[in-house]
Amino acid sequence: MNNPLGYTDPSGYFSLSKALKNAWKSVWNSSVGRVAVTVAVAYFTGYYNGGIFGTAGLGATTTAAANTAAAGFAGSYVGSGGNFKAGLQGSFTALLFYGAGSFGSEGSLSRVAAHAAAGCIGASAGGGSCGNGALAAGFAEGIGGNLPFKTSDLAANLVTRTVIGGTASVLGGGKFENGAATGAFGYLFNSLAHPTNTLEAGVRQAILRGDVNELRLLLGEANLSASDMAIAQRALTTIETVGPENASMLAERYGVDWANRVHHIFEGAHQGTIGDALLSRFGSPAEAMAQIQRVVEATRPSTGFLSNTFKTSVNVEGISVQVRGRLIDGIYRIGTIEKW
Repeated sequence: MNNPLGYTDPSGYFSLSKALKNAWKSVWNSSVGRVAVTVAVAYFTGYYNGGIFGTAGLGATTTAAANTAAAGFAGSYVGSGGNFKAGLQGSFTALLFYGAGSFGSEGSLSRVAAHAAAGCIGASAGGGSCGNGALAAGFAEGIGGNLPFKTSDLAANLVTRTVIGGTASVLGGGKFENGAATGAFGYLFNSLAHPTNTLEAGVRQAILRGDVNELRLLLGEANLSASDMAIAQRALTTIETVGPENASMLAERYGVDWANRVHHIFEGAHQGTIGDALLSRFGSPAEAMAQIQRVVEATRPSTGFLSNTFKTSVNVEGISVQVRGRLIDGIYRIGTIEKW
């Protein structure tokens, strides 16, 4: 029977805030939930959109190190429930893995050994077991780096390394959550957004400049991980369709994996009336994104009184487009485009 009151609380005691608080407690009281929070905070602090220092103009190496330290601190601080010492420990461990990424190639013996050493030092510095830290980090890199079913999806690979690290820790007599965080940190801080050698830094700079010829040349020499190669190949393909000027402009706004941001905004087979009109007019999602970005920056929409968010309607060569996003460090970053 269709009861319109079936999803209401006639007692009047239902509280959304209480329900959300209970849901958060359930996540927080779960070791898997705490690991997920730790990794997510670290990812969005140090990797997403080039990291929080991606537009600071510090240079590739300094930016990479700053993002790594900030991500390790933020993830561990939040994941520990606000423990400042844990945050510092997380920052130190993240930098250890950042350095470990300069040894060998993904899954190689030298890379595995470097990860194991970083895991040992990081765990010992935090009062944990050197053996468990080394086991979690080494297994995550050794097994995760050589799996036959690896994908180019960073999130999928990150989950894989997290699970492998946690499992290895349990097999060694440690806690799942400690090994999982170690495995995740070991993978996350070797990514292209944190280059650890000259070739990786060169690939990153070629993407940021929109230099397709240099990028092709470097890709033939660089020994990148599967996720890093996917970022570089995605950028190469997109730069070829949008041109170096628009590519470098978008990379400056959205970081080294800017092509992925374009993909998410224009994701799906059905783009709606506005989306179809944009693609028909400009030929590709990246070109449409570039044109919308330029119009938004020219109009300079105002943000909320107590926030940095904006919502505006812009005219892009006769097409009215609703855009939402954030103003970060003076840069308008588009989050969504309403295409229906």
